[in-house]
Amino acid sequence: MHLCRHRTASKHGSSDTPRSSAAPRSAHDLPPILRMQRAIGNRAVNRLIQRQFDVKFDPCVVLPNGRKVCGSDAVSACEKAPGIPGCSTVCKLLGCKKSNKPAEKCVPPWRTATSKDFTGQCCLGPVDRKETCCPPDRVALSDFRCCVGDEVVVDGKCVKSSDIPPGPLDLCLPGQRTTTGECCTLPLVPEGPVCVVPKPPAPPTPPPAPPIPKPFEIFFNFDRPNPGESASAARRSSATAEGVKNFDALVATLRADSTLRVHLTGKTSPEGDAGHNLALGERRARLVKAALIDAGIDPSRLADLPSGSPAGCDSLEPGVANCHTKSASGPRDRQTRAQAFR
Repeated sequence: MHLCRHRTASKHGSSDTPRSSAAPRSAHDLPPILRMQRAIGNRAVNRLIQRQFDVKFDPCVVLPNGRKVCGSDAVSACEKAPGIPGCSTVCKLLGCKKSNKPAEKCVPPWRTATSKDFTGQCCLGPVDRKETCCPPDRVALSDFRCCVGDEVVVDGKCVKSSDIPPGPLDLCLPGQRTTTGECCTLPLVPEGPVCVVPKPPAPPTPPPAPPIPKPFEIFFNFDRPNPGESASAARRSSATAEGVKNFDALVATLRADSTLRVHLTGKTSPEGDAGHNLALGERRARLVKAALIDAGIDPSRLADLPSGSPAGCDSLEPGVANCHTKSASGPRDRQTRAQAFR
């Protein structure tokens, strides 16, 4: 603790005249009086020292930048950053004004202490402990610990005061000053001339949906499937090799993208009479539907197109239609057309 000797002017203008007729004691008498603190208390000793030696206490602290300040300068520093080592003594002896600013919030993974013994402190971990709780300005976010002893927080890390080169007094974190010079206390951030609550980050932009695949054409052999032929028996024998390949591609696409739905349209080539082709187109559409369900595709994913069934085609059930010979021109019309959509 630093003691400063102050001269007191008398009524006659002499700056060295003592307040009483008795000569002031020498500085060698001061330590024994300080030892009286234990017996009569700090306040009584303070009054005795000031009365007998005309001195006052002038405690000092070391700032985060390594600069040592005493007296009123120490009070100013401690009012801004109470966590500086030695501030408890400075404020006890000289008095520090309590800040009217709201209490600082703890930055995750640090949390606000829940026990009375650590009121106003931030703690790391589920339990409030002396080793993991400290005032917000003693939290080293990069080191995940509290600074202890003569350590101070510099750029989120604990650094010994003796390792910091002397510099100008600046108790504000980098990037926390407004355009007018005001220091914003976390979690507030500068925005032009004022301190504001930071805006929540914008939600990530969802990735674009995969493109809609082209229609799948499941081609059939001439006049197949036969009436009454089951889907399991007709699946490989009724469809052409190209049709089987396209059907397998359709199943793989629907499995890879659960957002896709599908609409099936049975078609025929122009050979045969209208009644025969009408029934054949329906069998082809229903066979592909049964094959999709056997492959594990949920029946609810068969649905009508947003624009409805193609003009001139008959809707058989949701997701299934029959266009028979409409616009038919040749063998490539012997198919079930599967249109995937969202």
